[in-house]
Amino acid sequence: MIFSSNKIIKIIKKNIEITLVFSLLLITISSTTIYNKKKILISENYKNLINNIYFQKSINQIFDNLVPRYKNINHKISSGETFDKILNNYSIPNEEINNCLLYTSPSPRD
Repeated sequence: MIFSSNKIIKIIKKNIEITLVFSLLLITISSTTIYNKKKILISENYKNLINNIYFQKSINQIFDNLVPRYKNINHKISSGETFDKILNNYSIPNEEINNCLLYTSPSPRD
């Protein structure tokens, strides 16, 4: 049975819903396939970057040269010692002491 183009067009017009669903299905499948291929490509690029020896050496160099931001201080509190005095004994700048007190003092709601 040979279909002419007019017959095919008539069939499509008769079943427009099915045609649209089929075309939507094709678009969805193709876009999902493209997305998954791109996702795999990006994942491979990340793996290659992480396994790159120069990148690893650079990261190790950065982390090995980091300076600790905070110091751990073990302090035994003596009688009559206040929080301000303790901080002043360790040569902490007044600006930082004021910031600490701002966060440690009770709020008006307490």
